[in-house]
Amino acid sequence: MQYQQAREAEKLKRLLLNDFIDRVHQRNTLILLRLQIIQSYLSITDIIHHFPLTSKTHFMWAKPTPLPLPIMGAGSLPDQQESTTSTPILTNALTSNGYQYRPKMIVNDEGTDLVNLWYIPSFFEQLSIFKNVKLDINELEKRLRNLLRIVSSLNDLIHIVIAYAQLNSATTNAEQRCKIFIFFLKEIFRFFV
Repeated sequence: MQYQQAREAEKLKRLLLNDFIDRVHQRNTLILLRLQIIQSYLSITDIIHHFPLTSKTHFMWAKPTPLPLPIMGAGSLPDQQESTTSTPILTNALTSNGYQYRPKMIVNDEGTDLVNLWYIPSFFEQLSIFKNVKLDINELEKRLRNLLRIVSSLNDLIHIVIAYAQLNSATTNAEQRCKIFIFFLKEIFRFFV
């Protein structure tokens, strides 16, 4: 009888240990996906800052958010009221440079639709993406993987465009251009296969 109880206890310990290891693995997977997204955005930011005109005209950057001020009494500042107007996700209104208005978010609040690919979120926005959405671990992992695919593809495309632009520089000869072009073609087809 004691032998069977010892086996049952060992089996229970093994199940608890396996459950703990699975939860740690899932958590580490989410952390690593977030880190890869941050790394891709850092790479995009680094390369785009070498081209300030393109950075200002084609990409939307997150503005640093000021620290929240302490809330004073309700009657202390009567002339300052909160703005309750919401900005629409997509409108037909044009901005000052002639482009269609796009919100400053990469995916919608639920994380199901891509809203603005050209928005580069701040570091804190990247860390807190999907934090306010109540999802199970598998769905959260799926959405983070999809976002990572989008961001890393944008990163690769930006690097390819810049490398292709550098192919036309006078310092590279025809053989070097051909090698670089073939290398980047292989990289492009790697994503579509």
